[in-house]
Amino acid sequence: MIPTGHRTPDAADPAPVAPPVTAHDVRVLVAGLAVLGHSSGVEASASRDIRADVAALDVMAALEALKSAACAAQARLAVHVDLVRRQHEAAMGVPTDKRGRGVAGEIALARRESPHRGSRLLGLAKALVNEMPHTMAAMTRGELNEWRATLMVRETAVLERQDRAAVDTELADELPTLSDRQVAARARAIAYRIDPSSALKRGRHATSERYVAIRPAPDTMAIVSAYLPVRDGVACYAALRRHAETLKAGGAERSLSQLMADIFIERLTGRTPAVGPDIEIALIMTDQALFGAGESPTNPATESTGPTPDSPASAPPTSTPPASAHPKPAPPQPAPPKPSSEPAIRPTIADAPEQEPASLVGYGPIPAALAREFIRSAEDGDRAAGATAAARAAKIWIRRLYADPVTGVLTRMDTQRRLFSPAQRRFLVYRDQYCRTPWCGTPIRHADHATPHANGGPTSIDNGQGLCERCNHTKEAPGWTARADTDRTVSTTTPSGATYRSRPPALTPSGARAESAPADWRDSA
Repeated sequence: MIPTGHRTPDAADPAPVAPPVTAHDVRVLVAGLAVLGHSSGVEASASRDIRADVAALDVMAALEALKSAACAAQARLAVHVDLVRRQHEAAMGVPTDKRGRGVAGEIALARRESPHRGSRLLGLAKALVNEMPHTMAAMTRGELNEWRATLMVRETAVLERQDRAAVDTELADELPTLSDRQVAARARAIAYRIDPSSALKRGRHATSERYVAIRPAPDTMAIVSAYLPVRDGVACYAALRRHAETLKAGGAERSLSQLMADIFIERLTGRTPAVGPDIEIALIMTDQALFGAGESPTNPATESTGPTPDSPASAPPTSTPPASAHPKPAPPQPAPPKPSSEPAIRPTIADAPEQEPASLVGYGPIPAALAREFIRSAEDGDRAAGATAAARAAKIWIRRLYADPVTGVLTRMDTQRRLFSPAQRRFLVYRDQYCRTPWCGTPIRHADHATPHANGGPTSIDNGQGLCERCNHTKEAPGWTARADTDRTVSTTTPSGATYRSRPPALTPSGARAESAPADWRDSA
């Protein structure tokens, strides 16, 4: 169903009226912006009224909103140009399949972009204007930048039109508060839940296109990259990092990044013997998603023989949530065909709890069926045919983590060695996923006291937060303060007096709907 008020290309109704703002008006605005940021002879000093700095930051925030609104206007104008051009060419008798061919090139020239980029921008504009009204509205209000809108479009590209609109509607209220990584992860997770069959098809097709590539980099360097299935990619990175951390702890003077690069070379070229360390794959999922359709912890579809004495799962059992039983889940059932005439009923977690996406730590949401396959292959000792002795010797530890059924926030973890060891720092990494600073989205490097230890903050999970290195150092700069509240919210106040709040992310879509971001996520000075 096409949202009301939007047109498809080649529509027969009249072309839109000319925009009320002219190019001259915009250029006058651009010229006016050129004076912003100049001191006009006023020298900065410690005694200068801080209100001037606050005003400057407010102008910066308003300009950011202007940029987003301008991108939204560019998208509407791109669709307008495409529509008018197609109508004009239709009147001239141009065949349907040849209409509008040059529009993307014109857009690229107008925006000083490559033709390839111009084509992508036009496709983005069509998706936003014709299929994603809520995302477009957030851009128009200045609350969502063009890149995050691009992520919304990219992560829903595999969906049918009505399914894409459902993702757009579900994320409408959250979008202004999400970082780049969070936008992509949330959109992908909802897409997996709404239409898991198409997501798995896309994943299988992508697996068939795996490759390794090399491209030049400045200063006689090269970039070697691999396009791999997520399980293998995460395992490769984890192996490099684990080995590098071991060498670093032993006194190696090289940085962690340098060590990882050197180990990468050694393992590929065989310069030194490589011993594969144990690899962790941390899965966060609900019990219904773990056991699959028709299964439960007390009534599994298949009987599990349990771990063998010499397997990584041989740790003695401990008190765990219901999902700590280890049955072999049944293969996921194929999605039923969509009705051809009646509108499809959008599935919900209540309708299909077994399709609740899992979260793979270090990557993001993955389909529940793929998570169950990971667990099956780990329990069965599945190894690819032709694997080397070193590869067969390496173990993959599967850790299952448990999320609050209402909020989706990580609350506890399986205590068996095979699943998780009781380490507070790891728990913070698993719970927070990315740096807790709003919109940062960088991998966590430091386990931080939200309320500083020097100010009486306890060393506890409730007072802990995961931060990247830069944000942790920034937090310690003069004028910055932070505190942890009882609901796991961390409030950070900047020197200008603005306060930003963040909460641990909901690791399941249903939890994110139950615990949306607070309305007062930012307080101005």
